[in-house]
Amino acid sequence: MTDTAHQVELLDQFLDTIVREPGTVAPQELDEEEARFIRAVALVERGVAPSPTVRERVWHRVLVAACDEATSAPSKARRVRHFAGLHPAQVTGVAAALLLVLAIGLWNSPGVRAQMDRLLCFVPGLGIRACEPTALAATGPVSASRDGATLTVKSLLSTGGEATVQMEITGLPSTPSVPPQQVRLALRDDRGKTYPPASRVWSMSAGGAVAAGGSQTFRAEAIFVGLDADARTAEVVVDGPAPVGAWQVRVPLTLAQQAGLLAAREAQGAVSLHGITVRVASVLADRERTVVQLVATTEPPFRFVRGVGGFRGDRQLVLRDGQGREYAELRSPGR
Repeated sequence: MTDTAHQVELLDQFLDTIVREPGTVAPQELDEEEARFIRAVALVERGVAPSPTVRERVWHRVLVAACDEATSAPSKARRVRHFAGLHPAQVTGVAAALLLVLAIGLWNSPGVRAQMDRLLCFVPGLGIRACEPTALAATGPVSASRDGATLTVKSLLSTGGEATVQMEITGLPSTPSVPPQQVRLALRDDRGKTYPPASRVWSMSAGGAVAAGGSQTFRAEAIFVGLDADARTAEVVVDGPAPVGAWQVRVPLTLAQQAGLLAAREAQGAVSLHGITVRVASVLADRERTVVQLVATTEPPFRFVRGVGGFRGDRQLVLRDGQGREYAELRSPGR
């Protein structure tokens, strides 16, 4: 058996095994990049097929990157010699295997990997985020209610090594007031694995009592270490003093590129003033909304940007088109 045929057989066997048993360890003969590719293929086989728009967009980017990466093509004589003496069925099998090897070559290509990693999507409540091939997203908001209060996991996205959870509890009694710093959030998957918080600041806030219902609202956005790529359910655990109490909510997950999220694209354009630069990183526009992702950076003596648009809570950004028409900003609830 030639080295190529042996490698193809290893890839085929590992793919069959990983589809049945996702936790299987890759054979030592396969390098890390090949094993990652096979796991990605297995995730696609277990998932729901993406929309035609997503497939076309991904395929187009892969083809463009592949053309950029290609430096030479195998000679015709070499291809003829490789297939000489094979039966038609064997030729079909080898062709499929070579296609798989070619796909691994594209996967290993820095250009292709960079194109795939730059896929962007709009997550309601979180904004425009990276949607890498193995990114996971909640299939939709999930709620649980008790004693007049409702906890809603509004969004969950795991991408780039981090999992972001955005949740809120409404209808809490007006007293005692919620102490945000005493509320704890945890994240674990359907196998019981717990994911520690990432090294980033959590955002928590508690709203005051309202006159009509005499209730208060607790909101939180927490960052955890990214979920395993084959996780399909996550459990958000909340624990805090009264009136928050203890909650557990199970959140179904799917691949982000199959979750029906709207695709965004990278953009260009920046302006600098007094050592602060604001640039348009990405945009999304459809019949219902226009979403613009702004990134602000600073130069000394400034150390960070606290906010874009000023410190007044009621101040909104304005979008102006080429004809001078203005569009008011729509604030996301809880953001």
